[in-house]
Amino acid sequence: MSTTSSPQAARSASRPRAEREPGERARTRMAAFWDETLAMSRRTRRRGAKRGAAGRRAPGPGGTGKRRTRPSMRSDRVSAMPVLTLLTGPVGAARSSARAAFARLLAERLGRMIEIRSTPTYADLLEMVADGEADFAWLPPAVYVRAEEVADVQLLLAGVRSKRAHFRGALFARSDGSLRAIEDARGARVAWVDRNSCAGFLFPRLALADRGLDPDTFFQDQRYFGDHLAVVKAVMRGDADVGATFLHKAGDGEAAPVAGTGWELVTEREAMRALLVSEPIPSDTLVATGRVDVLLRERFTEAVQSMHDAEDGVQVLRGLFGVQRFEPVLPTRYQSVRDALRAAA
Repeated sequence: MSTTSSPQAARSASRPRAEREPGERARTRMAAFWDETLAMSRRTRRRGAKRGAAGRRAPGPGGTGKRRTRPSMRSDRVSAMPVLTLLTGPVGAARSSARAAFARLLAERLGRMIEIRSTPTYADLLEMVADGEADFAWLPPAVYVRAEEVADVQLLLAGVRSKRAHFRGALFARSDGSLRAIEDARGARVAWVDRNSCAGFLFPRLALADRGLDPDTFFQDQRYFGDHLAVVKAVMRGDADVGATFLHKAGDGEAAPVAGTGWELVTEREAMRALLVSEPIPSDTLVATGRVDVLLRERFTEAVQSMHDAEDGVQVLRGLFGVQRFEPVLPTRYQSVRDALRAAA
């Protein structure tokens, strides 16, 4: 499947370079970067599909080649309806039980079975949403902003953590190490999450630039580990000196105490030290794709928005999404993410 650049990028690219405004050039570079990211993801998935097809056993005599499934225990009316799909990015095996519990609770509230599928990378997540392979998706802020440009998505809800609808990015190091401030990390090895991660890449880089430090040359070695858990483990093992992850504060001011961190997925808060904290980042989103009708969107929104009213719902929301609850949100809240993507381009 081939990819094409957005109409805006194509019109800008067709004009002489000298006539383009700086903002246009940035948008053109950003569109080209994302187009190449999507193309690489599609090529990888096609290769994986071919390998999977080659490895499947041929059906026996009278067989269909399809895997047998157990009969559904739900009512005939519910089981006859198409299964809904909700996509997430890489969440790791540690959240598998929370993922199953969320699917069960949501199915009970919607009267529809729902499958939650995790993708290995943010690029795969964006591609599958753009290709219409899901009904709903949990999108990180940067992936949501890009999905606005390449897919038919409707923003529904945003997560609330520590009573705030935003979080921050942080560069951190081991507390028992020699790095005490971000200036000490010059020439160090850094572990990023993903180029499309706000807390794990985009906003910490902006924070470095705000301090007058060039994010492209400040570190000696830069590697990408795919998710926050892997970044923390890399710093713990000594495979990286500095890592990037999310951080929550109990208030809005710079002096507000820390309420939670990404490294607490693995270790105690005191085991790591934050060297640099970014500006606030708007929370992850839940979106509906264009194949979902208005009535189902409304039912989904109501079901998830009220899930924190029940104790089992609170535990599931915390276990899978790391949030206390979800609340309605407007696209204008994500302007800072659009600005960050332009700066990265």
